[in-house]
Amino acid sequence: MIVGNARIVRCPHCGAEKALMSLVSGNTTRAVCWSDNKMIAPMLPHVSLVQKCPHCGRYYLHYKQKGEYGEYESFEKGELTFEEWKEAYLQFDHECAMLDKNDWANVRMGLIQAYNDMITGRCDVFPDGFGSEEPSKEEFVVSVINDFVREFDWSSVKNPLLKAELYREAGQFDDSMETLQSINIVDLDENERVIYDDIKARVKQKDLKVFRILSFHEKCAEEAVARRETAERAEQKWIEEQGKDPRWKVCENGHCFDNTLHSCKWCNGRNVVARVEKDSPCIDVVLYVGCRNGEWVLTTDSDIEGQSERIRKITIEMVGGYKLYYHIDGQNPNPFAYSDIRLGDKIISGRKLTEKCDQLIDEKLDELTLAI
Repeated sequence: MIVGNARIVRCPHCGAEKALMSLVSGNTTRAVCWSDNKMIAPMLPHVSLVQKCPHCGRYYLHYKQKGEYGEYESFEKGELTFEEWKEAYLQFDHECAMLDKNDWANVRMGLIQAYNDMITGRCDVFPDGFGSEEPSKEEFVVSVINDFVREFDWSSVKNPLLKAELYREAGQFDDSMETLQSINIVDLDENERVIYDDIKARVKQKDLKVFRILSFHEKCAEEAVARRETAERAEQKWIEEQGKDPRWKVCENGHCFDNTLHSCKWCNGRNVVARVEKDSPCIDVVLYVGCRNGEWVLTTDSDIEGQSERIRKITIEMVGGYKLYYHIDGQNPNPFAYSDIRLGDKIISGRKLTEKCDQLIDEKLDELTLAI
């Protein structure tokens, strides 16, 4: 954003000068759009359509006044509070000959937006935290909305989403829904469909409040976050409920795993066939892995004839006949089942080695060949 020399305008009532901000360039970076057709863009600030004379206190449309550029910059935007917009509206109404149809449309929209500024605190005209609760709609604002909707030329608007939105903000929910139903949603692009759905949802909720417009991609991202947060809350609740049972779960393959897990960490089995007290005594079953004549074998015998590589020792903790924990060489890759185990210049997955250990134990074998 580059600020230019101030535009000097004169009050048509008393001639007092006012220096207003002008821009050489700007952009819509970080701009936020709202459902009442207002855009707030930090890098493209907006000079208020209606200006209040600092001398006589009367109001005028600045773009209707002849102006000249001064020597210095100005950051004056002349933003009005809702009460000032209301005063201006009443003044213009008394001087109706001064405004044409387009002027009235702009002034009415400015007043509606100022009311929404007040109830949301979305502009720096109002202090932080102002507008956390919306008062009931003022009859005056509702009448202005109805005047806007009635007198605006909607014939050039293919999809009158703004019309439906203004009816909703006025609390005229049946009219809002009727307007939405008149729109062919097939003609809407992705972003318009998001606005359409938001208005419709708020009509059903009898919600009067203006809302920030999200793009299609922002809406998808927001919904994804909401789904993730919902899933995380459900997951945490499930874990807390499962945690109330202090026992191990046992899967169909005879592995013990923690009660707060959905599936067995050793084999990924999900069916729970038994429970084991966590303080049950353990016994150790020891197996060995070594290379005999170029073939890797899993055996119960530490004396592997023809061993050409160092022997790997696997210790399996057993609880009540179920397999609780797997260690290799006195250590535990964390966890064993998710790790790759190096055997010389070969690699075997921990889960595959777990399966072979289970087979050796369950089938009461002395030895198995590992095909790796």
